Amino acid sequence: MRLSQRMDVTNAGILGLLEQERQAEKATGKKARLARALAILAIASWIGFLLTSIGPMRRRVRDRFRAARDHGGEPLRDARRRGYGAAYWDSIEKIAAKLPENAEYALADLTPDRASFWVRADLAPRTARYLEIVGEGPWKELIARPGLPRFLVLAGHIGEEVRLVETEAYIKEGRP
Repeated sequence: MRLSQRMDVTNAGILGLLEQERQAEKATGKKARLARALAILAIASWIGFLLTSIGPMRRRVRDRFRAARDHGGEPLRDARRRGYGAAYWDSIEKIAAKLPENAEYALADLTPDRASFWVRADLAPRTARYLEIVGEGPWKELIARPGLPRFLVLAGHIGEEVRLVETEAYIKEGRP
């Protein structure tokens, strides 16, 4: 092959590469336009979300400020009574008065609400031994374990009255 022929092949190869580059650039341009359109759509939907959430957000902030104004400076005891309900808080106060501060008690849930979490916090510094949900599984075996404290605290639904019973008496009753 002569030199001139080689140059023609090389030029054709270079021109082919240039043509391929132009084709790729066109395809990339379409992708770039599509990506830009999607970005604009995402920003527009985000702005729409912000605009539609302003009303509910303003109402929530207004209600919170009103609640703070109405209940600001309220004693913690009164706030808890308002939040949890009088039945719950009265029963917690009765149990706290009956159990000494260094006492240990067994704590069981009667429902899957996990109200015992709040009962445990409200009866602190007394020590709780958690027994799981009494209504599920073999509750007699759960409560009749050796070495349980004398008192058993039974928590129902959140906001309902909490009961304090003697562990032995509860086992003799024969019901969860």
